[in-house]
Amino acid sequence: MTPAGIVVCRVDGDIDEETCTRLEEAFGRAAAEAATAVVVDCSHLGYASTVLLNALLRLRRTARTRDLSLFLEAPGPGLLRLLDLTGTGAFLPSSPTVAGAHSAVPRSRRASLRGTAAP
Repeated sequence: MTPAGIVVCRVDGDIDEETCTRLEEAFGRAAAEAATAVVVDCSHLGYASTVLLNALLRLRRTARTRDLSLFLEAPGPGLLRLLDLTGTGAFLPSSPTVAGAHSAVPRSRRASLRGTAAP
C-alpha cells in the first residue's frame, strides 16, 4: 500500500529516444498527482542511458518547484553506475526497496498528511 500523498511511477523496459516522450508524460502526471513525493520504481528498468538520466533530472526540477520529494526505488547496477559516473546520484536519492523509498519521505511530510486520502 502506498502512503497518502506518494505517487509511484514504474519504469518498464529500455528507455531510449523513442520511449522517452511517454516516460516524461508519465512523470508529469505523477508530479501533478503527488502531494508529498514521487517514487520512481526502477525494478523493471532495462537499459539506462543518458536519455533516462535527463528525464529523471527534469522530473527532479519539476518536483522541486512543487515542493515534492523524489526517490528512485530499486535502481539496478546500470542506472547506479550511470548516476555514479555523472555525479548525479546525490541529486537523485535511491533505495533498494519500496519500503525504503517510502520511508525516505521526511516524517514531517508524512505526519502532515494524516487523514488525507491516497491519490
